[in-house]
Amino acid sequence: MNKKLLIGCGIAIALVVCVCICTFAVLLLMGPQIGNVFSQITRDLR
Repeated sequence: MNKKLLIGCGIAIALVVCVCICTFAVLLLMGPQIGNVFSQITRDLR
């Protein structure tokens, strides 16, 4: 495997993990409010 490709994959995976952790933290902190926001967003998308 190409070294640059490997580094790119590593960075991409790290970014995805960071985003997941941040999202999870926000969900834990915000709780019920997030449900209302998500329902509004899904309503807007449809």
